[in-house]
Amino acid sequence: MGLTKQQHRVVEEAMKEYQTSNRRYHHQKEKAQEELNTLFLSPSFDSQTYRVKNLEREKASIEIRARLLERLHPILTPEQRRRFVAHLEEWDSD
Repeated sequence: MGLTKQQHRVVEEAMKEYQTSNRRYHHQKEKAQEELNTLFLSPSFDSQTYRVKNLEREKASIEIRARLLERLHPILTPEQRRRFVAHLEEWDSD
């Protein structure tokens, strides 16, 4: 992406934080999925609780991504942001 030394440092720090948060999220996501499965397997299905728990899980993922982008946006040029978005899309498809 043609980063300066300062940009590289900030991107590296932000990515480490993102990876740590993302690992924590995936662990929590597994637990949340178990709870969702339990809701479905119960004698009666509580769709409202299911929706709430599912939305909470999605909000956590969005917050992690938003923190990363918020940190990187001011230090990257428009071209660097475009390239970074392309990388994000690749990660999402994996």
